[in-house]
Amino acid sequence: MRKRNWIAFSLCALLRLGGAQQVEAQEARPITLEDVFRSDAFNQRSVTGINWMNDGRFYSSLSRENGATKVVQMELATGKQTAVIADGAALGLRISAYAFNPDESMLLLETEPESIYRRSRKAIFHVFDRASGQVTTLMDGKKIMHATLSPDNKQVAFVYENDLYIAALATGEVRRVTVDGQWNAIINGSADWVYEEEFSMSKAFEWSPDGKKLAFIRFDEREVPEFNMQLWGSLYPEDYKFKYPKAGEKKRANQYPHLRFGQRPNHHRGQRQRNRSVPATHLLDRRQPAARLHPAKPPTEPARFLLC
Repeated sequence: MRKRNWIAFSLCALLRLGGAQQVEAQEARPITLEDVFRSDAFNQRSVTGINWMNDGRFYSSLSRENGATKVVQMELATGKQTAVIADGAALGLRISAYAFNPDESMLLLETEPESIYRRSRKAIFHVFDRASGQVTTLMDGKKIMHATLSPDNKQVAFVYENDLYIAALATGEVRRVTVDGQWNAIINGSADWVYEEEFSMSKAFEWSPDGKKLAFIRFDEREVPEFNMQLWGSLYPEDYKFKYPKAGEKKRANQYPHLRFGQRPNHHRGQRQRNRSVPATHLLDRRQPAARLHPAKPPTEPARFLLC
């Protein structure tokens, strides 16, 4: 009896398998390059580019479908899409990342990103005004780093070729804040390799809450020894040299231009104190036995520690 049941079960399984294979054969079609590289047909399904929205009821997400990208609004309670915030296909942009300004009236849209190190990259940035639908491309489409809208929605700060710039959205005027930026020498507003790798930071500037001031770190790595490695080129390997301070070697000097500290730290990273116009910094010496939280003041004001 058991043997007969097992034979019957095996026959049913084979029939089901054969039927499934027949259906698959009927639905099979050639895989094209368009399927692999443009349509996202074989991409894993996930939710990317999530940003919580101000009202707490929705979040935004970067949606990719059939090679097109768009920023959509999703309802938290139902998980359903309720609006399209920025349609990449309609704007003629393949959006790779985005960021809202504080009141969510504008977006910075990133396209054509190019990786530099682990956390840094440069890309073409566009400012999208949700009310008017107008798109403004920064720096005439040159690839820039760390584009950040000011809290008053009037300006965008960014780094280009190791110098810090500010673009006025109303007039399109671009102002160069620093002029001494140079590859493997001076970096303004962006972190060096060590800060990026060890402190998990790449951007090194912050807007004040009123959008009238900009605090940034200046990295002077002229005395740091160079490290050389080869990269894959179009036909032959290419040499790539960058400043890399090994243990015991000379390291770069960090500065906050026009700000005053209670001491000269070896390592510091900045952040803006919530609801305040004074940037706070984490200070460490070379041995890093303790961190100090310190407000950075203009030279005319006394400095003091917040936390040690």
